[in-house]
Amino acid sequence: MVGRQVAPSPRTLPKVHQSTGTDTDMASTARFFVVNTTNGQQYTRDGAFQLNSAHQLVTTAGGFVQGMVPIRKDTLSAIAGNITIP
Repeated sequence: MVGRQVAPSPRTLPKVHQSTGTDTDMASTARFFVVNTTNGQQYTRDGAFQLNSAHQLVTTAGGFVQGMVPIRKDTLSAIAGNITIP
């Protein structure tokens, strides 16, 4: 056979998500959330977020949660930026 195959991982954990009752809390099937802090970009698994006064999604420590933000509305181009909830 040419190529490689990925073997199933015996350490696969079930995906169990529970509601926290807070609309801005999130769980990710990806490994980490990207957060922009005063120390630069950092990664976290903690999905306890809130909205600041500018309606930006932030961590409890005030770091800005990053996501793909459109450069222009008429294109599919995007860059990483702070997530704002209208």
